[in-house]
Amino acid sequence: MTRTDYPEKRQMMWFQRIRRALTRENIAHVTYVTLKWGNDHVPFGLRSVLGVVFVIGGILGILPIVGFWMLPLGVALIALDLPWTRHKVHDWMEKLKATAESARTTSGAGQDSATRSQ
Repeated sequence: MTRTDYPEKRQMMWFQRIRRALTRENIAHVTYVTLKWGNDHVPFGLRSVLGVVFVIGGILGILPIVGFWMLPLGVALIALDLPWTRHKVHDWMEKLKATAESARTTSGAGQDSATRSQ
């Protein structure tokens, strides 16, 4: 490998890591964990404020850190404070949890940790 090939290979490795991280199951897991944290640790009312901040961040989705992924998460955090929509968010959280757990059991969690250490 020559010195000029190294940046190209490094870029390809970075792309593969991002692609592995952006699977549906990983996104479901992160969404579930975030909603669970918001439901368990963020007080009533502050969840709505946090949800509005996420929605505003989602509207500014063209920026690098914030993105369109924040819109549904913000709406879900707001919905956790509304009694007539809370059960729908909890149902969605259960589906997300099942999706994330099924992926972890079928892919083999040990194999993922072994490939990450390389």
